Amino acid sequence: MVVDKDSRHPQKPRGIVGIRQLKHADSHDIKMKDIMKTDMPYVYEHTNLVEVLNLRKDHKLRNILVVDKEDCFKGLITETSILNILTDVVPELDD
Repeated sequence: MVVDKDSRHPQKPRGIVGIRQLKHADSHDIKMKDIMKTDMPYVYEHTNLVEVLNLRKDHKLRNILVVDKEDCFKGLITETSILNILTDVVPELDD
């Protein structure tokens, strides 16, 4: 994740760089601003699980940024964390 250098909002997300962008970067001198994706979907801290899952499906995301009401980075919902939550939420099926 690329964050804002502004001292008033030091954790404001400006873009995200994935492994694919890094693999395809032409030079060791490349700047993150040149390869980052800036139109990244995100959720707020109090977004419910159904909305997160819908956003993930609609945008084909593996990870989702979480921001606060000032749009500052608070965390990342990973594919693994979603699977762990769903494992706890979905009851075991009897054979």
